[in-house]
This record gives sequence, C-alpha cells and structure tokens, in this order.
Amino acid sequence: MIGGARSSGSVSSGGSTHSSCRTLCVPECIVDKRRKAIVGPSYSSLEISEELASVVAKKAFAFGVQIVDEMLNAEDRHGQAGLIQNPHLATQDSIPPSEKKQKVVDRYGNCTQQKPPAIKKPKSEQRISAIPITALHNVVNDTIKGVKYNASGVAVMINSDTGTTKAIEFQRKGDDIDRSKSINVELFSDGENSRVETIPWTYGIDISCGDPARKKAFEFTDPNLSFEVVGPNFQYKIGQRIGMAIYRNYEFDFMSTGENDIYANNGWDRSLSKDDIFQVFGPDHSVSIHTGVITHLSSDGRTFGHDINTYKGCSGAVVFLLDRNQDGLIADDDAGKAIAIHVGCGPRSTKMNIAFTVRHLLVVEASGSPSLNLGNKRQAGS
Repeated sequence: MIGGARSSGSVSSGGSTHSSCRTLCVPECIVDKRRKAIVGPSYSSLEISEELASVVAKKAFAFGVQIVDEMLNAEDRHGQAGLIQNPHLATQDSIPPSEKKQKVVDRYGNCTQQKPPAIKKPKSEQRISAIPITALHNVVNDTIKGVKYNASGVAVMINSDTGTTKAIEFQRKGDDIDRSKSINVELFSDGENSRVETIPWTYGIDISCGDPARKKAFEFTDPNLSFEVVGPNFQYKIGQRIGMAIYRNYEFDFMSTGENDIYANNGWDRSLSKDDIFQVFGPDHSVSIHTGVITHLSSDGRTFGHDINTYKGCSGAVVFLLDRNQDGLIADDDAGKAIAIHVGCGPRSTKMNIAFTVRHLLVVEASGSPSLNLGNKRQAGS
C-alpha cells in the first residue's frame, strides 16, 4: 500500500496472484504460436542444450513496481530484469567478521535476551560485480489513455532460483517520460524481400541500470545469477538464434472481463485456448525459456527485431545467444552471453518484437579493459 493507495497485488513480496499489466504495459506479441516455451526441470529442446538452459534459468528475475494514478488507485506493473557482469569493476570486501561482531556487541551488548542479527556470509568464494538492468519504461511515470501513472513504489527484482527479493534504485525511476526523446527505430531485413520497418519508440534508448552490486557478501555478486556480455567487437547478424529466460511469478488471469480480459489486453486470437497459451508461454510461477531468431537489424547497431513470442510482462528480459543451430553465425564461446534487453513490440501489423543491444553500453577504458558505461550513474557498492 502506497500512501493510502488501493491495491490488489503485492509486487514487493513477489506474491501477486493475477497479472495486473492490462493496458499499463508496453504491447507485446505472439509472432509464431507454433513455437512452444521450453520448461523445466529437464528443459529438453532442440533449440538449446539442457546444460545451458539450466544455467540461464537461474539468472531469470521478475521485476515489479507499484504504480499509482491520480486517484491513488494502485496497480502492480510486472516485467523482467537481469544482472549484467562487469568483471573489471572490482568487488569489495564486506566488513571483516571480527569488526562486524564488535559492531553487533556495541549495539546489542553481550546479553542473550535480544537476539542479534545474523552475520551474512557469501555462499561461494567466487564473486563478480554485476549491474541490475531492465527496460526504462518499467521504472518511469507514464500517461496511458489520458491517465497519469506514477512509479511511486519500490522497484524490486525477484530471483527465480533463490526466491530472493531485492529493492533496486534504477536510473530515472519515477521520472516523467520526455516525449521529445522519442525515436524512430528503423529496422532492416535482408534477402529478396528486404524492406525497412520504422517503429516509433516513445522511451528512446529503453534501458535502465541500477547501482552495481559489488560487495562480496551480497547475493547479486554470485556469478551464477548474472550474464556475461558479448565483447565490443561482437557482430549482430540476422538469423542468430536467441532466447530469453522469463520468470512469471504470478498467474495469468483468465477470469476478468472488459479491459482486464487477458485476450483483449494482449491482442491474442481467441481461437487460442488456455492450454495453447500455456504451451506458448509456459506455466505460472515458473521459469520458461522462449526462443527465436534475429529477423531485422538497425544500421546503428543499437536495436534489432526478433520473433520470440512475448506477453505483457516480458519487457526488461535479458536476450542471450543459444548454443544450438547457429550455423556459424556466432563464436562457440559467445553462447549463453547477453546481447540485448527485450522491450516490447512495434505496431501489431509488423508482428515483430524489438530489443536494445547491450554491446553499446560497453566502453574501453584507458587500461584497455571493457566496462559498462553507466553514464553519470554513481558507482556505489550494494
């Protein structure tokens, strides 16, 4: 509850029952309903090896933030998020156990009547700095159908593997959308029927980063939870096979009507049964891997079009390279690495989803080492 706002969800705990995205989320689309989601525990598929599927499933994060309209009616805005590794930003040691123990004694004394807090210890010795990342439109204020919605709640990331919920201060969270920053995304296909698709995108470069996680005791520095990024010389190519690990920590609502109707909300064909939809997108409260290919590219290398099936609540997901059937389009050691953030679809007539690439976030420092360019984002430890 925010300032007396009325809410039916519980984004902060990751415990929402039904999807509340409705028309408050950026449009998404089913590009090919014949393509099925890959689900655990075996993740058996011709698209991706069982080993890679198990690895990326642990890196899936649901995103949530409460948004409030002018009448203080609250909704849960659902999405996805992820962690991007930055091995060249040094991790930080936590307070040594002896000093931490003394701080506990100073505060609580040696009496046993009041139980002091547990001293956190890292789960593994290997740690790496990581940057939280999501779609910018997940965290900003927006006006939808004439109604202003403020992202006034705490933005959280919920990990699929550990169930951990962490509050994240994302760049530009709570900012109003500046329509002057809108861009036209021009995407080119290839082949005999090559053509240009122009997609207006209100949010400009639709990526937002959070403060780097650097402290070794912080769970987000566990490398099993974060994606390595492709190198600055990686070449995006049409036909590269890609995937997203989507953590849906709530239930699809098939009971509502009107604007809440899940078919009308997502623009789905009503010939799709409930079972069909679960085949395409996987079961509730679980991780599903959605696969596809890059179908279009922009000339500046900052965006691409793809045909992965998505629903409202997928934006912000990390797009990674699959390890099967790449036909020489990628280096073998790039499989499983992050290449982009999925943000939504263009006009429904295009039947195309789009993503903003993360390679452009990589800069080379004077030392020659690549690092993530967070602009003026402070480099605070988490």
